[in-house]
Amino acid sequence: MSDKRVDYITWDEYFMGVATLSGRRSKDPSTQVGACIVSQDNKILSMGYNGFPKGCSDDEFPWGKEHELDDPYNAKYFYSTHSELNAILNYRGGSLEGSKLYVTLFPCNECAKAIIQAGIKTIIYGGDKYAHTPAVKASKRMLNAAGVRYYQYQLPAARSRSRCKMKVLLAAINAKYIHSNLGIYSLKTYGEKMLKEWGLAEQAEISLAEYTINHQMEQILQDIYKRKPDVIGFSCYIWNISYVKVILADIKKVLPDVKIWQEARKFPIMGKPF
Repeated sequence: MSDKRVDYITWDEYFMGVATLSGRRSKDPSTQVGACIVSQDNKILSMGYNGFPKGCSDDEFPWGKEHELDDPYNAKYFYSTHSELNAILNYRGGSLEGSKLYVTLFPCNECAKAIIQAGIKTIIYGGDKYAHTPAVKASKRMLNAAGVRYYQYQLPAARSRSRCKMKVLLAAINAKYIHSNLGIYSLKTYGEKMLKEWGLAEQAEISLAEYTINHQMEQILQDIYKRKPDVIGFSCYIWNISYVKVILADIKKVLPDVKIWQEARKFPIMGKPF
């Protein structure tokens, strides 16, 4: 008798993967959230993602959030249904008592009410980037009072170690050694903060590379090639943008699969893929 595989994924990995895939269906340009409800014996009962109710056109109702305070009628919040509520409403099989909910973002207070009333007893969530907000604090207060267990999804340690991190390189060419590009430092800090909040800190790493006009082009190319990044964000100035474009063209020759994002500081087009 042959031995079975031992590196198969866990139930949590499986169902969080389903929730993540469900979230990819969302039309929301800023936040895509997916949910998956599972029975006590690990059967998928329902799924959902954030979007508008039936009959409310994705093309006619507002997706923006910039008018939340001054013109809420033209912001998405009055109309959008969260993934957790959609998953609950999508279920047609009877009671959800004792089931588990996998969701890519911690539920808000309104979704917490529906979760409690539906009888869901366990929540496994991905990110918690709104943990500081009153809505999520109220959500946790209600869930605690109602005896609903919740915990953050963690990729198993063995899988986390074996999975290669995505390498993101933020680069800049400065005029002198004493100069520094504050933009890439700010992006690194913000990027690492968001990765942590989304529970993805173990899946990506962000590094910096600063060069000067005194570096030969071959030196810059060689250094970037050694780093083997998956994504490069290159900050440019008006005075060096032509030089950077030549470098990026050569990078694509030696690293054809790398994704490049080029930002032009003090330039009409602030960011575009190369």
